[in-house]
Amino acid sequence: MAGVHPDRVIPGAEPSRGVVLAGLVTACRPSGVSWEADLQAGPVVVTCRLAGPPPAPGEPLTVTALAPPCFGPDGMALPGTVFD
Repeated sequence: MAGVHPDRVIPGAEPSRGVVLAGLVTACRPSGVSWEADLQAGPVVVTCRLAGPPPAPGEPLTVTALAPPCFGPDGMALPGTVFD
């Protein structure tokens, strides 16, 4: 299990800026002035905050996690995921 803060996830594939994740939307919901989508990328589910409405559940979505620190279930950054 790992997590990336939704504000560190952007739509589209930008491998020079972080880790590219592609998968299917499993859920979406409005979140104030933005939207949140849950992306099933292999065995991992990532919550993504997007400026506009995401694809419908079951549709594909590609995002980039910006130079993330990734966190495990204990809330601590996973080794090798903190970038300067």
